[in-house]
Amino acid sequence: MSGPRVVIIGGGITGLTAAYTTLQMTEQGRIRCTLLESTSRLGGKISTYREDNLVLELGPEALLDSHQSAATLVRDLGVSAETIPVSPVVQETHLLVNGQLRKLPRGTVLGVPSHLKTVIRAPLVTPFGKLRALMDYFIPRSKPDELKKDQSLGLFLRRRLGDEWVDRIAEPLLATASGANLNDMSLEATYPQLLELEHQYRSLLVGTGRERQASGFDYSTSTETSSWSTHRVSRMAYPIPLFTLRNGLQTLTEQLFDQLRDAAEVRTDATVTQIRRLDTGQYAISIASESGTETLLADAVIVATPASVSSQLLCSLSAKAAKLSAIRYVSTATVILGYPQGVLDGVPGSGFLVSRDEPTGITACNIVSRRWPHTSTGDRGLIRCDVGRSGQQEWLGLDDRALTNHVLSKLADTLHLEEKPWFTRVKRWEKAIPQYEVGHAKLVSEVETHLASDAPGIFIAGAGYHGIGVPECIASARIAAEKTIRWLTLRSQSFKKQISGHL
Repeated sequence: MSGPRVVIIGGGITGLTAAYTTLQMTEQGRIRCTLLESTSRLGGKISTYREDNLVLELGPEALLDSHQSAATLVRDLGVSAETIPVSPVVQETHLLVNGQLRKLPRGTVLGVPSHLKTVIRAPLVTPFGKLRALMDYFIPRSKPDELKKDQSLGLFLRRRLGDEWVDRIAEPLLATASGANLNDMSLEATYPQLLELEHQYRSLLVGTGRERQASGFDYSTSTETSSWSTHRVSRMAYPIPLFTLRNGLQTLTEQLFDQLRDAAEVRTDATVTQIRRLDTGQYAISIASESGTETLLADAVIVATPASVSSQLLCSLSAKAAKLSAIRYVSTATVILGYPQGVLDGVPGSGFLVSRDEPTGITACNIVSRRWPHTSTGDRGLIRCDVGRSGQQEWLGLDDRALTNHVLSKLADTLHLEEKPWFTRVKRWEKAIPQYEVGHAKLVSEVETHLASDAPGIFIAGAGYHGIGVPECIASARIAAEKTIRWLTLRSQSFKKQISGHL
């Protein structure tokens, strides 16, 4: 008798990890696992360009070393020897404000100054803006009724630090990675540790200072770097320990596929069009492919697709699941440029972040070959620019050549790069980054609660729910796999009781 079947819908890092974890948690042959991906490619937003001794990330750039789920997966897949930490040589990050590059104030943690000197010496902020930021020492905690409901991250920080500090420093640091508008972002779903600091210390400045002392790290001589490489910092300790893999993050998805090749059924170009619950408690999965349509029976389902797709597939099973369509996604583009290394010698630091008020279209610029020397060989320098965020999508309407020329013109203004690049590459990400807006955590929690009763055995996972970074997606996949195994175990025990009752 064959074992129960688990169907995973979505072949990004979440779906692949969910399938891998599900099979790892069970004895070989006990569960049949089928992964369905609607496109012709596995890996989702993890995409590494490899050619001519170049290793370039077109999607996520790095992993957070302190995030256990990512480190565990790297170890389990046997690629720990491939890990490369971010280069310690150049860690200085700049912000582009009013057309000028300025160093990020030393001792800035999650957009918050950790010392009085951090505020006083900040070159980006006027005397009035500094005085307003220092008012944080005297502003009271959030009121109890404010703590009962989610609030805007931007408005929370503006109340504590003032508009100028938020617009010029906090916004580019905290909102760039998610392509978001800080005023729309949910405090609860993105950086709840800031609210914890206020609750514990009343003042954010006092709180970050105390955390600095507790960590034993000298924030006064460091700057926060790589803020756009990872979505959430899970702890206040610093510096942020980033790493990548020698042949790119796509190594993860390739290794996952190799592990699944013989143990599971992995299908691409297979679009799920409907999920129906049968009287038996199983689910009928309708699939459209080049060969036609078919139906697959599943005992449990993990839906690892964008929230809008999940909403369409699950709304007939649970009315609350239709609310997932309220999770907005924004589009971005990645533009990579290659220059002779000598041309970049005069470029300061490891890159810069861009204030929302700057009319550049660029949100972040990363000197890839400086932060990750292994990505190129010889006298070749690489720059990566990210374009587009919430409320600023107009530049994405340009074709690839026009978009590249636009980026080149802005880099000429900002970095004085007049020489034409020897290499260009554009990657577009359409509706790729979910926006965690106010009320996000409550919405996701309600959907998961209703699915448990309306459609038991179906679980959601992925970037749309509990974190957009790769480590968060891996953690989400592991949790979904664990829930799936528990569900199948309980269902099996229930069946045994029903059978014994009729004997």
